[in-house]
Amino acid sequence: MTRTSLIALLLITSFAKAEVPDIARLFPPGTLAYAELHDPASLGPELAAIVKGSGLEDSLRLVHERRDKTKNMRDLLAPDDLAILSLFASPEIVGEFRKLRGAAVAVTGFNERQQPDIVAVLLTGESQGLGLAMRAYLTVDPAVRKIGVASGVPIFQIHEAEVQNGPNGQPLPANEKPVTEGFHQPTFAYTPGVIVVGSNRADVADVIARFQDSTKKSLADEPLFQASAAKNRKPGLFWFTLPGDYCEKIDAINKQTGDLIDDDRYAMLKLVANVKAIRTASGGLRFRDKGLSLTADMAFEAGATSPLLAMLEGEGNDATALKHLPADAASAILLTLPAEKRAEAVLGFLDAIARANGALGRRPSQAAAEIAAKFKIDLAKDLLAKTRSITLVLPSRQELPKGAQPWPTFVIHGEASAAWADGVRAVVADLAGLAELPQSSTEIVDGVKVFSLPAVNLPWKAPVHFAWTESLFAVGLDRKVIAACIKGQSAAPNLPPGLETKAAAMGCFFPGRLLQLALQTSKIDSAQEGPRIVGEELPVRGGIRNFRHQVPSNQPLQPELLKQEAKAFEEMLHAIVAMPPAFGTVRRSPKSLHLEWFAPEIQAPVVARSLDCLITWLDRMLAASGRDVNDRQSLILPQ
Repeated sequence: MTRTSLIALLLITSFAKAEVPDIARLFPPGTLAYAELHDPASLGPELAAIVKGSGLEDSLRLVHERRDKTKNMRDLLAPDDLAILSLFASPEIVGEFRKLRGAAVAVTGFNERQQPDIVAVLLTGESQGLGLAMRAYLTVDPAVRKIGVASGVPIFQIHEAEVQNGPNGQPLPANEKPVTEGFHQPTFAYTPGVIVVGSNRADVADVIARFQDSTKKSLADEPLFQASAAKNRKPGLFWFTLPGDYCEKIDAINKQTGDLIDDDRYAMLKLVANVKAIRTASGGLRFRDKGLSLTADMAFEAGATSPLLAMLEGEGNDATALKHLPADAASAILLTLPAEKRAEAVLGFLDAIARANGALGRRPSQAAAEIAAKFKIDLAKDLLAKTRSITLVLPSRQELPKGAQPWPTFVIHGEASAAWADGVRAVVADLAGLAELPQSSTEIVDGVKVFSLPAVNLPWKAPVHFAWTESLFAVGLDRKVIAACIKGQSAAPNLPPGLETKAAAMGCFFPGRLLQLALQTSKIDSAQEGPRIVGEELPVRGGIRNFRHQVPSNQPLQPELLKQEAKAFEEMLHAIVAMPPAFGTVRRSPKSLHLEWFAPEIQAPVVARSLDCLITWLDRMLAASGRDVNDRQSLILPQ
């Protein structure tokens, strides 16, 4: 054979092995859940645009500017974590990322101990760096041991060396036999073109075999997968699952093991959404119009029903119905009720939620029937049936009595707005155990007449306030929020391009304000044994921020570092508050459900500002958490 023909043969062989037409062909049919990073090459510029203008754009400048400005040894000698973080956004990493052919992870099933079998695949494409890094890890780490070979490719697991003493006391390997496979633990394989990590040898070997022979029957050949991929498989993250099959597996495990998997969210899905009737669920996370879009599509079995589907049969309102969102609200969700059987849909949905939460006693539908009999106010027929839509408003702050439990504010759109006043009185009387409807007091708040009912015997320990117009009724726990909802103090948000203008449900979400709500937590108890939990209570726009620091008991506290972290965190929070709101829509068809969440202007200076504030906070947090230079002091300080 001539040298030219030999080179040609090598090139053809190399190309044949590396050229996998579809990464989904590396996974078996019947895969329960699958997620894929599709077309990484096109994502490189999009990712670079997010960090453009922030400190992460140039790791060298970020780290060395901080070193030049620092006034303490900790910042000079121990910025390792921050430096490593900045490297992940470096142009070199982005360049390697663009060379990848794809990445995917899947749940292929469950093993005999009811644990999920997971396998992840990375097609390295033209990237030599990732292949070299994997080869170096499998070669250099002494804990990596070969447990077998699949299609000529070695397979590895982590097995720490076991040592025994020899005849003369010298250490010897405890086991001279070949290492055997450990049960359900990280398993690795690498051959040029593909890196595989799984939870067992069989799944890893299966991927290697499919990589070398892509004609085998695979997930990519499944009609349900193909239909989902045609709709949602675009540059970015694509995911696909079989909820009905997954649910059957989980239920079988629970039956065998006695509710080993007992999760409230799982119970909610089964009772509210009838997850067993969902044939497929798929979606994607991608960049579009300088924003970030998350989509989900659910296809249902023919004739499937559920409380959630019944609630989403409304024809849809446009975004102008969100004009009653208060100017400082954290979020609002507008739900259009079905044209027919509205009351049955709402009460059925509330009953399902109550069952999923394990609530004992009366169901909401039973309570409504008792209220109708006792107070002659039919919530179903006279109120819910005449309600077109409901907006659930989550205020960013509420003025509540001490110890009160916060609740969202409800804005009801429809023909029975005035009648809802007696409906609320009846519900309050029922919950408080009153024999008659309570009397309300009134107050003018910002030009709006607001009615109030006392908090006596109410579970949430706060008065109920409400007000109404000809077609609008608002009820909640804060008078000012009620007045703002009635007046419609904020302009209707404009939906970004590409979102459904009329939908069964739509929402508006302010990330910074939602973060503020999440930080409204109780004080941290610092009187604990072992490592001290240092807590400092600090005001942060609408709530209290608790700082947790695991500090070794023999290390002195550093209050100045805590104050620096507090200041950095508040600056980061203010930057996030300035970010534009995200939007969500839900559209229903007879056999499917389509959801989209969209965050606009993700590639904008306001995001770069938030990233810079995040970097500063992480740096201060590491300093305040005891990440100092103790491990290096012996090298630089006199003994």
